[in-house]
Amino acid sequence: MLGHGRAPRAAFSAEQVPSPVSRYFSASLAVPERLAALRRELGEWARAAGMSEEGVASLALAAYEAVANAAEHAYRGARGIVEVSAVRGVAPARIEVEITDRGQWRLPLPGRNGVGGRGLVLARELSDECHVGTGPGGARVRMRWLLRRHSCGSER
Repeated sequence: MLGHGRAPRAAFSAEQVPSPVSRYFSASLAVPERLAALRRELGEWARAAGMSEEGVASLALAAYEAVANAAEHAYRGARGIVEVSAVRGVAPARIEVEITDRGQWRLPLPGRNGVGGRGLVLARELSDECHVGTGPGGARVRMRWLLRRHSCGSER
């Protein structure tokens, strides 16, 4: 497992009072044509769960990169399913996102000339915590955003 932690980011505005628990789930083909819709749907869910626009942008981009990573490395040349689940929890207030595939991990194709290979690095930078696990049954990326009730413009 890989992971990191750093100072939590403010992701709620003081005026927003989200419900204690909210859930999102999607299972779809891991194909490029589906990535934009997954990003938009998850962003809409996070916004409805009370996340600030800055938090929504970070969450949606990090999840997009993790799903793109599954499409690229787990199912290259084959059709497969990627599951995206998210929950807004309490104690501590947080949003957790999990991306799961059932594919077989493959190294990047040769000749990419430095293109790509930064998706999980970006996911780690955009989230407060990010853990990646791979095995014979597929891969799982778990990300967490700790939420504090601060104004969207407050310092981190």
